[in-house]
Amino acid sequence: MHKWKVTETAAMTFGRGNFGYGFNIVNEDGRPIVTFMYDEADDATAPARQVSAALSKAWLVRGHNRF
Repeated sequence: MHKWKVTETAAMTFGRGNFGYGFNIVNEDGRPIVTFMYDEADDATAPARQVSAALSKAWLVRGHNRF
């Protein structure tokens, strides 16, 4: 069974000059599956905890390819 987890909330950049704060959901190899970014660090904290809680109780978390 795959075990995904949430990274720590941290400062992040995305693309050219897009700066914010956020976290990733990573797979069992530590590779990012989903990235969440917010303007303020405080805005990222509660969502990171909620996503982490959701992952901890799930018996199935399945990623899907883009179409």
